[in-house]
Amino acid sequence: MTLKPEFTMQINLGTLVPIGIALVGLASWTGSLGNQVDNLEQDVEQVQQTVQGYDARLRAIEAVQSGVNVRLDNIGSAIQELKETAKDTNTILRELSRKTP
Repeated sequence: MTLKPEFTMQINLGTLVPIGIALVGLASWTGSLGNQVDNLEQDVEQVQQTVQGYDARLRAIEAVQSGVNVRLDNIGSAIQELKETAKDTNTILRELSRKTP
């Protein structure tokens, strides 16, 4: 004699409650996941705006830095000219001091 499994479909409150609880839990989890995705999208947007702000600031700093480099080059040239003029002045003063008794 072989036993065949039997399946009887019985729907009652004992079977509906766990299914309902599972469905409510699934619905709240999907809602929570949707909120997390929305929050993540907002965070990404804020980071993009921050990075754009930093890019603009960096470009402004680079522009100022190039101006500073030009000024420093000019100052270096002026200092070099002053040194050369000082050498010429010292040479002239030495010659004058030798000529005067």
